[in-house]
Amino acid sequence: RVLIDRNKGGQIAIIASLSAVQPINRAPTYSATKAGLVAYGEALGNITHQYGVTVSVLCPGYVGTPMTESLTVWQPTQLTSEKAGRLIKKAITKRKRYAAFPLRLYLAALSGRILPSSLKRMLSRLFE
Repeated sequence: RVLIDRNKGGQIAIIASLSAVQPINRAPTYSATKAGLVAYGEALGNITHQYGVTVSVLCPGYVGTPMTESLTVWQPTQLTSEKAGRLIKKAITKRKRYAAFPLRLYLAALSGRILPSSLKRMLSRLFE
């Protein structure tokens, strides 16, 4: 059980991924866990709001890290870790409940949700 002082509030930041919006074919488990983090963060935020605690769910795209350097797939609009850090800090400072970036990749991921399956499969091969 967590006790929270209503007068002080607080914030929880959860790092998910844009793969929660548009799953990666080669990484279904990774994509599923990131989608689970989004759902968990949204539900947790609904609970903690009454105590003055904001939950920020952050969904970055590709970020230049040792993990992404080991990938052999196309990584469009890859962010430097410094740029990703600045965007994460900005979202947390503004107490955003949800932030996804970079915007172009987020919009592409969203549009992928409405494409016919055959077209989505064809386009997803770009990431393999």
